Amino acid sequence: MSAARVVGRDVERVDGVEKVTGAATYTADLKFPRLLHVAVVRSPHPHARVLDVRTDRASRAPGVRAAASGRDFPFHTGIYLKDQTVFATDRVRFVGDPVAAVAAETPEEAAAAAALVEVDYEPLRRSSTSSRGSRRGRRSSTPSWGGTRSSRGSSRRAGRTSATT
Repeated sequence: MSAARVVGRDVERVDGVEKVTGAATYTADLKFPRLLHVAVVRSPHPHARVLDVRTDRASRAPGVRAAASGRDFPFHTGIYLKDQTVFATDRVRFVGDPVAAVAAETPEEAAAAAALVEVDYEPLRRSSTSSRGSRRGRRSSTPSWGGTRSSRGSSRRAGRTSATT
């Protein structure tokens, strides 16, 4: 349809009736045979070391087909900068950071099994503002990037002149 035929006029949406009546089908409405449901275990801490993640009890729970943690997926992913892991491997950096997941036959079984995952944390000091986090001498919350923060907060690469050590 050309712009001249629609500008300034009401145009009926092709899917409008289905959406406003609740008859439209969305991805969440689709059901497949042998579909598994996943529950994610998330960090309650804003910044902490992950000392250990134990999924063995969750793996043996009724209906569970798989349980995984950062130990199972140590790969780094990302679109432009491969700096993220599927699950936290060594530390969590925000409340809700994914630590593990459980796949089960029903959502209820997945949630019950996720509650059986045991995670040991060592809470770390956090910065509540960007100005505190970028102070001279503060360690980066992303130590795998290979540097410390300068007085302006940008990460410095090892081998370059840095204001901090």
